Amino acid sequence: MEKLYYRIDFSLKSALAIGSGANDTTDKDIVRDGRGVPYIPGTTLAGIYRALFDKNKQEYYFGKIDGQNADTSKVIVYDATLKSMEFKIGKRDCVSLDEYKTAISGSKFDFEILEPGVEFVTYVEQDRFDEDADIIQTIANEWSNGNINIGGKTQRGLGQVCVKDIKRVSFDMSSDIDKWLEFDIYDDEKWQNIESVKDVLNDEKLVDTVCNECVYITLGLKQEGPISIRVYTTDISASDTNPDHKQLAYIRNETEIPVIPGTSWAGCFLHNMKKLGYKNEDEIFGSTKAKSKIYFSESEIIGAKAKIVTRNAIDRFTGGCVDNALFTEKMYYGGKTELTISIECKCTREFYEKLAISIVDLHMGFMAVGGETSVGHGLFEVESITINGQSLAICNDSMYESIMEVLENV
Repeated sequence: MEKLYYRIDFSLKSALAIGSGANDTTDKDIVRDGRGVPYIPGTTLAGIYRALFDKNKQEYYFGKIDGQNADTSKVIVYDATLKSMEFKIGKRDCVSLDEYKTAISGSKFDFEILEPGVEFVTYVEQDRFDEDADIIQTIANEWSNGNINIGGKTQRGLGQVCVKDIKRVSFDMSSDIDKWLEFDIYDDEKWQNIESVKDVLNDEKLVDTVCNECVYITLGLKQEGPISIRVYTTDISASDTNPDHKQLAYIRNETEIPVIPGTSWAGCFLHNMKKLGYKNEDEIFGSTKAKSKIYFSESEIIGAKAKIVTRNAIDRFTGGCVDNALFTEKMYYGGKTELTISIECKCTREFYEKLAISIVDLHMGFMAVGGETSVGHGLFEVESITINGQSLAICNDSMYESIMEVLENV
């Protein structure tokens, strides 16, 4: 038998949401250890790894229970733990939707997230016999190829990771017993002289998880108006000057970075496509019974300038000021961002048409994201479009035709 160990160092590209089952702070608190420090349970990662393979490999390498008989797993998955105690817990507000994708009255809820930028380390161990494959190498390859997403709402931009390093060490149990006994998987010094395998992993793609007809769209966007995706819990008091409402933002290096969540982008595109007549939204956007087949990234707005505005609330029916409704709001202007949209399956021409029109509408200012869109908030101009690695020229008169030409040839 050979003992294989892989060490995977990674950081969060987007926020992480893994619920603990507790609701002490929000309706869905993030999982923490006994010190109150967030971590990623090994069970969560094991479930992700197991789902990468077909049933036979799942049962052979990850174990199974058949009546009174059970086969133990040949793969041991460790928790992913933070490499630094510097982290920030944020909150997200959501609302439950009915079958028509409209808000259910009284169904607002919030949940905790671990903000991006923090670094984790995790380990995977395998008892490998003569006839076995190095199954962890395949798992490590999926990490390296960016196919590992962790936690909840991964189709809306959460749980995206960036691999920093992958290392591998093995011990032949017929000759390396002493070396194995001296090896401490948690000792960083034991890994220092081990060569990284991150850049030499094979480019094998898993047939079960990668679709040859996937569409990857990346939009480079420039702000044309302020953004208003509000956070209502701003910890204001009677004596301080914090705004009543402020834009959702991450704190990184003591700097606020405004962010547009994937849920906002998904709602924006779905609403616009339904206005254009698209009716089969459950097929692609998902439902309570099926996972979404379309992915929207989170978008961090870079280079934006903050401004606090004080104004009156306006009655939507009379157009007049609401009594005692003076409030302040923190907004951001003049930044740039990027939106990634990916679709996991071949879609109908109607879907591609509505998606292409929505991208053009976003560019032309007919579609906006976030709140206060009726007064010019949430407007963006498309500065660049890339579809499956192919860059398209930005031309108002031919943008729709250019997008459709690429989508139809996927």
